[in-house]
Amino acid sequence: MIWRLLGVVGGAVMAAGVVVSVGAAGEEGVAELLARSLRELDAGHLDVALTSVREALRVAPENPTAHNNAGVIFDRAGHHDVAARELKVAVQLRPDYEEAHYNLAHVYLELARQLQIDEEVE
Repeated sequence: MIWRLLGVVGGAVMAAGVVVSVGAAGEEGVAELLARSLRELDAGHLDVALTSVREALRVAPENPTAHNNAGVIFDRAGHHDVAARELKVAVQLRPDYEEAHYNLAHVYLELARQLQIDEEVE
């Protein structure tokens, strides 16, 4: 599966090439939480990745990168409906956020496949 995630570059959270500011005190904490969520996702530790991204969202609920990463983690865990909700928020917060649009399209494909499989079983 392919997801597009944005990580942390030089201690700043990047969202579609733009630094997302959450205030001087919170920026480093959010950046570290998002970086940890990516590391844990790559390692297959979805529960730890989710804990990190949830904490980032608690600190910075308007951060589109955090919502994107949460969507990807939920998608990887098979919770496509929750993933779609998180990705929609990322897109609403940043309409030009290409990675979130890409990930949302991926989730919609997964949901369509799920519906098709459910219909075939019935």
